[in-house]
Amino acid sequence: MCVFRLCCEGYFLSMISDSQFYVVDIGRTVTMECSFHADHYRLFDTPVMWRKRQLNDDLPINMLSSINEPFVVTGRFNVEFAAAEPRYQLPLSISGISFCFQF
Repeated sequence: MCVFRLCCEGYFLSMISDSQFYVVDIGRTVTMECSFHADHYRLFDTPVMWRKRQLNDDLPINMLSSINEPFVVTGRFNVEFAAAEPRYQLPLSISGISFCFQF
């Protein structure tokens, strides 16, 4: 799940990406999209992050373009921020997939 936090009133932000269902062959890489439109967006003021939610767990996968523990030690996660104002993207790639999942 790609999430962001709004910090200011009057700030326009709109998600462009829709929820997707992925079926990936074992060992392949999947890239999940997170696209949004924002006026006057500043990455450090309003960070966008991917989160893993499963049962009672809710863990942030990244902070900005850095992968967090315990995900970084696997070497399977990659996130890149791309800006083409007013549209922004933060795709998450996971390599070596071995199951089906929905975001």
